Amino acid sequence: MGRRFARRVAMTGLVLLAGCSVNDSRTADRAERSLIGMQEVDLLTCMGAPDEQAVFGATKILTYYSTSTSSTSISIPLIGGIGDSYGGYCHTIVKLQSGRVVGIRYTGETNAFVAPNAYCASTVRGCVNDPPAPTMPGPTAAAGAAAVKED
Repeated sequence: MGRRFARRVAMTGLVLLAGCSVNDSRTADRAERSLIGMQEVDLLTCMGAPDEQAVFGATKILTYYSTSTSSTSISIPLIGGIGDSYGGYCHTIVKLQSGRVVGIRYTGETNAFVAPNAYCASTVRGCVNDPPAPTMPGPTAAAGAAAVKED
């Protein structure tokens, strides 16, 4: 009975962990759709400054790095325990053209147990769960100077 109980506890723990990973996977998946069209300034507001960037004419590539390591252990007195360590890394690559997001890709060891791109969720979570209000175009410097002269 002891081994069967330990096995059930371990399986329950794995199912719970997979549930968290699946939620992160969905967050990364939503970002690939919901961030398209976002202005660069709004993207930087919710994702922060990129780790790397490159410019090719009107196209800009922003790269964000993230890593994730976790360990789980379950111990049952007098029976023993089990443990596992896992993790991955993600490069979130955002492509902008003329100041707007046109694509998002994930590279690296991005997949958690049954959850594609789960390790990428940390880079996009702020934009997906709490997107900034779109930036409204403000007056140009010339228009602002003209308004000052009229007063």
